[in-house]
Amino acid sequence: MMNDQRQLEPEIKACTLNHLFKKGVINHNYTIINEFTIDRYSRRVDLVIASDKRLTAIEIKSEADSLIRLQGQTDKYLEYFDKVIIVAAPKHIINIIRTVPKQVAVWEISGDNIKIIQQGKIVPIKNKTRFIDLMTAGELIKLSNQLGMHKCSVSRKSLEQILEKAPLSKLKKAALCNIQERYILTSSFFWNIAKNTKVLPEHIELLSPSRDNRLSQKAIQKERDIFWNKLAKSHEEEMRFKEMQRQQNKKLFGSTPPHIKKLLAA
Repeated sequence: MMNDQRQLEPEIKACTLNHLFKKGVINHNYTIINEFTIDRYSRRVDLVIASDKRLTAIEIKSEADSLIRLQGQTDKYLEYFDKVIIVAAPKHIINIIRTVPKQVAVWEISGDNIKIIQQGKIVPIKNKTRFIDLMTAGELIKLSNQLGMHKCSVSRKSLEQILEKAPLSKLKKAALCNIQERYILTSSFFWNIAKNTKVLPEHIELLSPSRDNRLSQKAIQKERDIFWNKLAKSHEEEMRFKEMQRQQNKKLFGSTPPHIKKLLAA
């Protein structure tokens, strides 16, 4: 591995995903997200794995990284994720073990090998506010309508207050479904590219949120192009049909005979 962080981090992420896939922890049905923001964009998680049951956060600490923000990161991640995993270079392991609680998994990476140093455990999130935070304003409006919950305002604050009364199970299901739908394009594209080989560092870029936006725009533009092409084709067919009718009428009736013209003029 190289010591340049920009090259090292994608390598660690690729190795981590290969390890999880090989162990059967994830499969092509899981949604993988690169650089996922939480807590009103104040924190960015290196990798997130979303399924219908839980959210897992993965934090990467390469040789070039500092551990200064680690405690704050893990404390916040534990509020939003059912499981938190830290994948780190050997030089960081001792200090990480001293810093994070036992429920956080700690993995040591060396080359392409991963060693489990601290198993960690799954602790389901039971704070309604966190699931609400994970949804956009549009998703909150949709959920409140689905649940038939009265709202006198569509401001985010008002929606949050209303949805605090919703069952935890409903909020969790909605949050997980919405996150998966939000990143369906990039995750599906990623799995389609990586399905016949192991995950490579260059595949990680396919999971970037910016790429998700680009793919969304391309998908929208494609739908628009299809619509206008169909409309243009329909117009051409209509004009061709009218011309055929005109030609047929002309051939069928021809010009008015002279004796008929005299009768009409009488």
